[in-house]
Amino acid sequence: MSEMAVRAAALLVADDKVLLVNHEKAGRSYWVLPGGHVRAGETLADALVRELTEELQLDVTVGPLVFVHEFIAEGRHVLNHVFRVEASPTEFHVRPGKVLKRARWVPLDELDDVDLLPPIAPELREIISGRPRGDVYLGKL
Repeated sequence: MSEMAVRAAALLVADDKVLLVNHEKAGRSYWVLPGGHVRAGETLADALVRELTEELQLDVTVGPLVFVHEFIAEGRHVLNHVFRVEASPTEFHVRPGKVLKRARWVPLDELDDVDLLPPIAPELREIISGRPRGDVYLGKL
């Protein structure tokens, strides 16, 4: 297993849809919340702004930390910090890369139909609906 990676991710919601990005890696295609790895000396918020600007050409304002979770599988250990973000406008333009292939707005009631990694559809719907959670750290998902 490689070293643990720290990632900042965006929970961006508009019109009962959440923005997801599609990654292709090691022969697998899956969807994740947009964001990326935090560089040494970079804050989580700065990394999130940089990643969303580079990959989606989105101008965002980073809001509060919503939750933290760990992904430990497939030879990877990723510590995800998910922040609520606002974007104006919400239109994006994908800059495909080695891993990032596409992005789309996914209706909340269709989250179970996408290969979301990790499988956090129930947690996302709960958080987006405004139901209070007692915990911010969701553990290993």
